[in-house]
Amino acid sequence: MAQFAWPAFTEKRENLHLVVVKTRAEISDQLSWYLRDLIHALEPDGDFALSAERTNNGTTIYCAFSRESDAHLLVDALNGREHNEHFGWSSEHHCLLDQRAAEVIADAIERR
Repeated sequence: MAQFAWPAFTEKRENLHLVVVKTRAEISDQLSWYLRDLIHALEPDGDFALSAERTNNGTTIYCAFSRESDAHLLVDALNGREHNEHFGWSSEHHCLLDQRAAEVIADAIERR
């Protein structure tokens, strides 16, 4: 597994699996670090890329995976659901990360 830059990795998105993680503003600064560490802890078999979009209400993190099974590792960990909102991806899931979930993830990562 290797992490790649978003633009190059997602050029051919029809073969990739998207996981969209949204959070409120109060935990936005911590979110990208938690997700990156969580993905590494889940030990995906394939490659992935991350991108973040910050708004006044929070942050949306886009996670693209080369393997569907790796996307499902994150979806299962974050209790996500399938939802096709963005055009052109092989599959798409959405998750909501609240403060409690972020704390649980941080604790689990620190214990490793």
